[in-house]
Amino acid sequence: MLDVLSIGDSTIDTFLKVNDAHVMCSIDKQGCKFCVNYADKIIVESLHQSVAGNAANNAIGSSRLGLQTSIYTTVGSDFDGKKILSRLKKERVSTNLVKTARGMESNKSTAINFHAERTLFVYHQPWNYHLPKLPPARMVYYTSMGKDFASITKNLLSYVKKNNSILAINLGSHQRKSSYPKIKAIIEATTLFFFNKEEAAELLGLPHSAKMKELLAGVKKLGPKIVVITDGPNGSTCFDGKNFLQLGIFNVPVIERTGVGDAFSTAFSAAYLAGFGLPTCLKWGTINSSGVIQKIGPIDGLHSKNEIQKILGKNPRFTKAGFW
Repeated sequence: MLDVLSIGDSTIDTFLKVNDAHVMCSIDKQGCKFCVNYADKIIVESLHQSVAGNAANNAIGSSRLGLQTSIYTTVGSDFDGKKILSRLKKERVSTNLVKTARGMESNKSTAINFHAERTLFVYHQPWNYHLPKLPPARMVYYTSMGKDFASITKNLLSYVKKNNSILAINLGSHQRKSSYPKIKAIIEATTLFFFNKEEAAELLGLPHSAKMKELLAGVKKLGPKIVVITDGPNGSTCFDGKNFLQLGIFNVPVIERTGVGDAFSTAFSAAYLAGFGLPTCLKWGTINSSGVIQKIGPIDGLHSKNEIQKILGKNPRFTKAGFW
């Protein structure tokens, strides 16, 4: 039996580091814009490419944590599709469920990195999703897909119920921006629900300034067993219906933030699958994400289980997950 089955899209990300730009914010700091001179030639300080996409990030991260992992994803028949397949195989992720769409290009994204923050331009191919026969898995990690994502919902839920799988979700842009009825059944069947603060507020129709407890409780009412919300430098929180927990960040130099959320939810899920309590799950997620922000791209900084345990062992004063 698989430990983790990742379901979602994979991409090739191109990272451009620029210095010739500026950020313009409104007074309340909620409406910041990334600005460059229109119709100008912008010098790129460095360029880096990586296999990416939420599902690929999770599959590779889970494999590095020692879990037997497979992925259902679609790639094009282009060079980038071959690059994605090659990297997955190198990371010991089973590619038996990967679909190659003949005559189509793979998904692509471009991230502009400015002062350690990134602005992401994402292109999703209009894949026609169809779940193949899936092997049993202890956990299903369901994440970002294109516009046709709802076509697999019924079969996915049947699979989760039949195999008694833990369902973890980290919804992508198309899923979040769809009408609520399209994602309602998925959310209700979820054990681990991952969002950042802004995404949670948008789902509930609340302002980004909403209190964290209000967001956690609001999402919990939609049906998931455990709600986990990250809030950048303010750390992470979770709620299981009884206890609210909070953990601060693990301070490290920040190089680039792409994939931080995926790294967090991947390690949190792995710790949960291993039977650890929620405080330890928060610690695993935080340590894994701290590795990613020290590298360019979402994969290079992902930790192994031994690395996470070593870091925790060397930092006994690392902030404890507190109830509040």
